[in-house]
Formats: sequence, structure tokens, C-alpha cells
Amino acid sequence: MAKFREIFRGKSKYVTVRAEAEAESVKKKQQPSQPPKEVPDGLWTKCPQCGEMLYNKDLERNLYVCSKCGYHFRIGARERLAQLVDDLDTFVELDAGLVTTNPLDFPNYPEKLKADSEKTGLLDAVITGIGKINGIEVVLAVMDFHFMGGSMGSVVGERVTRAFERATELGLPVVTVSVSGGARMQEGIISLMQMEKTCAAVERHSRRGLLYISVLADPCMAGVFGSFASLGDINIAEPGATVGFAGQRVIEETIRRALPPALQKAETVFANGFVDRIVPRGQLKETIGKLLLWHVTERPLTPAEAPPGKEQGDAASQAEPDAAREGRGGKAAGEASGTAGGSESQGHGTRSTARQTRSQAKREGSSRGAAARPAERFVTVSSAGGTASPANGASRNGRHHGDTPA
Repeated sequence: MAKFREIFRGKSKYVTVRAEAEAESVKKKQQPSQPPKEVPDGLWTKCPQCGEMLYNKDLERNLYVCSKCGYHFRIGARERLAQLVDDLDTFVELDAGLVTTNPLDFPNYPEKLKADSEKTGLLDAVITGIGKINGIEVVLAVMDFHFMGGSMGSVVGERVTRAFERATELGLPVVTVSVSGGARMQEGIISLMQMEKTCAAVERHSRRGLLYISVLADPCMAGVFGSFASLGDINIAEPGATVGFAGQRVIEETIRRALPPALQKAETVFANGFVDRIVPRGQLKETIGKLLLWHVTERPLTPAEAPPGKEQGDAASQAEPDAAREGRGGKAAGEASGTAGGSESQGHGTRSTARQTRSQAKREGSSRGAAARPAERFVTVSSAGGTASPANGASRNGRHHGDTPA
């Protein structure tokens, strides 16, 4: 009933102000307001694929790969080199002083070059040099997508060409990491000419029987994929990388049909045979090191590195002298029996000896072939080049071939 009494009671003409409440409000107003805590910039990165917030230091330790969904972030050329070579301090950069000009007087081109150079610390979109991967000396060419989309102009084409020529001269393998949107439109036909020039350099390197490993990262498109990036003896792609020549929008406008969303992803390209293997970034250095060890190393293999078939080959080569001695003993016995007999027995013994000799020769040849075959996988190319050995020879199309890791 008290509640209903309050409803019908008349309103008071005066407002009662409580002293305690007034004093509390005044105290709060006099206190300085504290700004809300903000998260400092540059500490977290959002994964574009799954939306996970990743702590930058953890992301760096994980080689810029999302720990939740495995998305591979784009990284710069220097970060890529630090992940691949044994010691970045011993890496010797080649042709670092080459800079491009503006041959077509393209508007705002010099300003874009200057801005990207300040952003990346590079003079152009590729770094070439000589370094070591798992102790094996190689020539590397690593592209940077943050410099004008990794586009290939006259300087990029010239650096890549000189890298292959230096590798051909020194008898070294080549490892390239291609991250590019294609030819650089600001240099017109001059940029397109780099496709032919780099392909010719790759062919000369291949004719020396030298190994070329091409790594395709996201994205690898257009003129770069259509030239040296797709000509590797072994083509490796990172998971989820976009790989192709023409872009999806260009293809759809040409054929007037919608394309599957994963048509140019590395997994689809691998399924259709244009990529030899998809390797996560954390396993990339180890995989390249094994390929180099199997194809071009000159140092002797330790027992831990020897493949399973090598012991059988050694056993076969050790058994060869015993078989040869047995063959010679059988041949001598046949000749002795042929001499002891009469003229008819002598003729029969001669024919028997001939058959034994032929069969023994076949057995010896088979034994020698069995002993030699496992060793052929490890015949190496000398550092000075020369003709290709059985393990480093050229296939029907003139390209290098060899075993790939299981």
C-alpha cells in the first residue's frame, strides 16, 4: 500500500539536495580524467585468411606464417634471404649498383621508384648474390613484392641474367624466389624483352648440366612466371601461392565465363603437373638443401647421408672379384678337360669353354652394372662445369633432371 500512496501523493515544490551526493559529484569532477588504455601500434597483425590476431614477435618466430590457419604472409627479399642462407653476413651481393632510368619518360615513374626505394631499402625489385645453403655454395636471386609489385623491368632482367651467367661461369647451381606481378608497364617493350633475355641465360646454364631450383611464392604471375620462374629443373611453390600467367579477371573477360576460385592456386597447379612440389616455408631451406646435396655436391657422402641402396652397391662391387675368380677357375678347368680328351673331346671341350666364357662375361657385366648403378646417382659436376655426368645430364628437352626428395 505504501507504493500506491507514493503514486497519488502530490509533487513537492522543492527539490531536496543531499549534501553527501553533491560533495561526491564535485570530487569526481575535480579529479583529472584518465585516457583509456590503448594498444600500441605495430604489436599485432590480423591474419587476412582466418582473422586471427597474431603477436608480431610470435609471427616473426614462425617465419611469418599464421599459426592457426597456415597462411603465408608476403615477406621482403632480405627476410627471405635470412631464412634461406646459412649466414647472411657471408652473402655476397652481385650488381647492387644497377639502377633503372625512365627510358619512355613515363609520368611519375621516377617518383614511384624513389618512394619504393625508401620503403624497402632496395634499388629495385630483386637481390642477387652468392651464398651457402646447408654448406653448399649457390647463386641466389630473390624478388621483393613490396618494390612496385615485384615487377620485372630492365634492371631486374639484367640482374637475373647476370646471376645465371655468373653461375654458368663458376659452375654453381641457381636458386630463385619469384614474387612478382609480371613485367613493369612503365618500361613498355623494354620490360618484355627481359623475358627472352632471362630465358636465354637459363638455357645456357642448363646446357652446362647445372641445377636450377625455382621457388614460386605468392603471387608469381605474368611475365616473370612466363619466363625464368617456370623454367626450373625443379619448381617448388609455397602453399596457397597464386601462380599463373594471365590474371583471373583477364581470363574471365576473354572467355566470358566465371573461373573456379582456386584455379590459379599452387595446389591446383601442382595437381596439373606444372609444379613439382608444394613446400611450407618452415621446410623450404631443408628441402632445397637436400636437393642440392643429391644433385650437385662434391664432398663425399657420410654413412648417415648414404641412401639405402648404397650398401647393396658396395656389396655387389666387393662380390665382383670373387665371381671373376670363380669364372677364371671354371674356364681353366674347362680348358684342362678339353686338352685331356681326344680330338673329338677336345672340340666338345672348346665349345663348352666358349659357352662358359660367354655366360661368365654376361654375369661379370651384370655384376659391374649392378655395382655402378647406385653410384651413378652421386656422380657430380665439377666446379668448372664441363659436360654433364650421368646423374646431372640433360633430359630430352635439354633440361636437367635428377632425383627429387620423397
